[in-house]
Amino acid sequence: NNLLYVGIKENGALADASVRQAMNAILDRKTFVESCLSDYGVASDIPLNPDWYGLEEIKTQSMDRAKARELLAEQLRDQPIKIVSMTGNANKEQIAFELQRELVAVGVQCEVELLEPAVYRSAVKSGLYDLYVGEVRLTNDMDITSVLGDKQLESSWASVLRGSSTGEAFMKAFYKQMPFLTIGFRTGVLAYSRNLETEVIPIPGNPYGNVYDWKMG
Repeated sequence: NNLLYVGIKENGALADASVRQAMNAILDRKTFVESCLSDYGVASDIPLNPDWYGLEEIKTQSMDRAKARELLAEQLRDQPIKIVSMTGNANKEQIAFELQRELVAVGVQCEVELLEPAVYRSAVKSGLYDLYVGEVRLTNDMDITSVLGDKQLESSWASVLRGSSTGEAFMKAFYKQMPFLTIGFRTGVLAYSRNLETEVIPIPGNPYGNVYDWKMG
């Protein structure tokens, strides 16, 4: 249950929520999953896993793509955007360059900076970025509190988990602020020898759930 997202520095060039909403509208999440994750993922324009048992039907909001392109080209004219990602992870590196490609296509100047893990974490903590490629492993109850970064949104999400509010109400508040851009959720891959006679039965959190029953041919 790994959420892939694009973190946003909510001041400077990206201080206007409408700019963040426009970025959200232009992302081609299908391309991110197919090209950057080799199709081992599920695209999502909301920070909730489509396979989550508690997910209700949510009508997502999105700015018109043509309007979004115009707004980005106008608001970010002559304001280069720095995208930060981590080295040593081919998927995240590709996501950074795909994000750059999509923004450049609508007239936004972008540069990608690939940083060693320790330097990357320091840069994100210090706000030395405009956008950064992030990933967080969520618990199975889909608690996204740790990535919201806003007390009102955290309270709104807590109400959903308590059952006193709806996911759609939360998403309206989320879209209004747009604290980050959701790409989707990574799916796992399990490879094993063809000589294994026993059926492999992974369980959540442990791909070797029935390892003691395995028999080789």
